[in-house]
Amino acid sequence: MKENITDCKIEWVRLPGAVKMSGIGRAKLYELIGRHEILSASLKQPGQERGTRLINVASLRAFIESKVERVQP
Repeated sequence: MKENITDCKIEWVRLPGAVKMSGIGRAKLYELIGRHEILSASLKQPGQERGTRLINVASLRAFIESKVERVQP
């Protein structure tokens, strides 16, 4: 059976995608990354100043879920 790209579960997104899917601003995401509250990876070549920042979708969702206030009946 041939796997279609649309069948794949997206595990990592670039920063603009994380902002769009979560509603959390860019600066706040960098703050959360710095505090190790969400997982990220930086793809850059040795010696380069800049690279591509990827955010782990599962860790972003887990962070948001941990902040949900549950109402007791």
